[in-house]
This record gives sequence, structure tokens and C-alpha cells, in this order.
Amino acid sequence: VPTNDQGIKVHVMLNGTPIQNSPFVPKVVAGPLCPEQCTASGKGLYDSIAGKETTFEVQARDAYGNYRMVEGDGPFTVRIMGDEPACAEYDRYTQFYRDVVQTTDNGDGTHLAKWTANFPAVFYISVMWNHSITVRVDMTPMYLWKNRTKN
Repeated sequence: VPTNDQGIKVHVMLNGTPIQNSPFVPKVVAGPLCPEQCTASGKGLYDSIAGKETTFEVQARDAYGNYRMVEGDGPFTVRIMGDEPACAEYDRYTQFYRDVVQTTDNGDGTHLAKWTANFPAVFYISVMWNHSITVRVDMTPMYLWKNRTKN
């Protein structure tokens, strides 16, 4: 089963004779969305400043890891939980911090996630599709350190 169209030609014969215009060059497109193959990336997964918007992207992929270059696969759900405070004064905020955001479909197979935390801490981030299937993300769980606000 081909997973891309690099160099593929389809030769069609009838009774041993090639039919007109054969060989054909097929157009191979990505298959249906496979959440387990989707990935999240971007600086917002590992570097941010408290009080400023944090962003990262989720790339929709098929079962073979091919990019899905179409809109309509989302939204993906991003769950953020406080995990470790930057210092003791933020402990009570971090302990109870929970946020859920929906990604925005960029129309090209990528989906933008945006959120803001107003205090410095390490956050646990998970990305899901259809509220149950976890998106594969390198270094899962992701821990995001929100730095102190810079002036």
C-alpha cells in the first residue's frame, strides 16, 4: 500500500495490451485522521512568559503519519493542569489550576492552540481529539515552565 505518490505509475493492460494513456500517475492523498499519529509542536510547549499568550500547533496526520492538508479535522482539545509552582507563593494557584481550550483550524491541516497562565509554574499539557483519543506528542507529558513576567 503506497503512503505517498513519489514515483508511482499504474500500468493498465487489457489482454496483454496497454490501454490508451497508460501508465497513469495516481494522485495519492492522506487517509482519514488518525489522532494517535498527530503531533504537537512549537516554542509554546517549552518556553513562555507568565501573563503572555502561549501558542503551539497540532498537525493532523493519517495512520501512516502523512500530513493531512485539509480543514475540518478539529477541533482538538487541549487540557492544561498546574503541576509545580515556580516558588511557594504560587503553590495554591498551581495546585488548582485547570484550563481547557479548543484549537482553531488553520484550514491547512494544522490547528492552533492558545492559552495564558498568569503565574510562573510547570504545567502538564495533554492534547486530545474527540475528547477521548490522545494525540501523540513527543515528550508526553509536556511540562511548560511559565517564566515570571518580563517588563
